[in-house]
Amino acid sequence: GINAEYGVSTQSTGSSAESYEDLVDAIRPIMRAVITDGICPCSRDFLKALGKCATAPIIASEESLSEIPSILRLPLVKKMWREIQKPLCGEECGLVNMTAMAGWARLIDETLAFDGSCFDMNDFMRGLIRYEVENLGDGKIFLEETAEAFWCGGEERCAEEMAGTFNTCCTRSFLDVFNEKNLRDIGRMVTPMVSDWIEGIELKPKDVVRVMQGVIRAFKPEKSCPDQYENPMCM
Repeated sequence: GINAEYGVSTQSTGSSAESYEDLVDAIRPIMRAVITDGICPCSRDFLKALGKCATAPIIASEESLSEIPSILRLPLVKKMWREIQKPLCGEECGLVNMTAMAGWARLIDETLAFDGSCFDMNDFMRGLIRYEVENLGDGKIFLEETAEAFWCGGEERCAEEMAGTFNTCCTRSFLDVFNEKNLRDIGRMVTPMVSDWIEGIELKPKDVVRVMQGVIRAFKPEKSCPDQYENPMCM
C-alpha cells in the first residue's frame, strides 16, 4: 500500500513497509535477483549490452544521451566497472551494503520522526540551509564544513553508531574505486561535458577533480574528525 506519513509506495514489492528502512529490507530480494543473480554473472558483457541498448532509437534520438555508447567503450569506464564489481558482486557486500542504503533510510526515518537520536539530522539540516555557495572555492569549504557537521557533531556513542553504519569495509571498498588516479581521469573526461552544460563558466579538469575529491573525502569521517573515527581495517 501507500504509507501516508512518508509517501512510500510499497505496492510493487508486495510488502507492508511502514518506513524507508522497511522499504529497503523489502527490496533487498529484488536487488539480489537483478544484480547478484542477473548482472554479476554476466559482468564481462554488461557494458557491451548496455551500450547496445543505448543505441535504441528512443534513446539515441536524445542529444544528451547519444554519447552513451562511446562513453561506455572508454578504457576508464571499463576499468572502473571492473573495480566496482568487488563490492557490488562480492558475497559480503552488494549494492545495499556498499552504499549503506539501509543506513540512509534509517537516517531519513529518524530525522522525519524528530526523535533526537544519533540519526536525527534536523539540526544538521538547519545549518545546511543557511549556507550559500557562490563558486567552486566556496563549494570546497562547504563540503568540508558539511562533512564535519555531519560526522563530528554528536556524542561518542553516536560516532560509534555512525561508523558502524556508514564507514564499513563495504562502503570503503566502494569509495576506493574513486581513487586519486581514477578521479583525475574522470576530471579530464567530464570537464568538457560539464562546461557545455554550464554556460558562462570556464572549468578546468583540476577544478572538477578538486570538487570530486572533496565529495569522496566528505564520506570518510576520519578526515573530518580523526579523534573520533578511524579508517576501518579491511582485507
